[in-house]
Amino acid sequence: MSLTDNKIVFAGAGTQEFHAHGRFLRIRDSVGSVFISIDGATEIEREQGEQIDTGKQSTRVRVRSAIPQTVIFICSSDRQDDDRANANISLAVTIESGNDNNDLPKVSVGAGVAVKVADINLLRKSLRLSVPSDAAGFVTIGKSTVTAIRGGLVEEGTTDYIDTTGEIWVFNPNAVAVDVYVMEINKI
Repeated sequence: MSLTDNKIVFAGAGTQEFHAHGRFLRIRDSVGSVFISIDGATEIEREQGEQIDTGKQSTRVRVRSAIPQTVIFICSSDRQDDDRANANISLAVTIESGNDNNDLPKVSVGAGVAVKVADINLLRKSLRLSVPSDAAGFVTIGKSTVTAIRGGLVEEGTTDYIDTTGEIWVFNPNAVAVDVYVMEINKI
């Protein structure tokens, strides 16, 4: 495979031309979009990593940029990788713990029913749900549509933390009532 590089420097918005030797033209480096015309055809917009099949081994390429940038093209007679799907991503994440606890009243959830145990709270970081170890059995948690087979399971003798600002419902599939202890962890 023979590769040639073509470097175009745009000091500002402008148009430049070069002669490409090879059927495939790939933008190896650019800051932003470039507008490319092959042999006088209508312009197409492309960005770094994108490839164009010119259809010929030798073509005249006109490149227009709306911003100052340096654009490097690789010309080849063979297909190259088009790396538009690749991305370099950098994230800065701050995890905030709560700075206020709101102990809600114990909720007794009757046999075979769903009960709302926490309202919507936009300041809430998480919700702590506990089912005592002497409870008749597990409960399920979720939205108002929660059932014995729909929702998250909290077994007797366990505690679960849910990161949500939404309302939480508890369903009790047992034959007797089950107490659920609730505490909100808020950020104020």
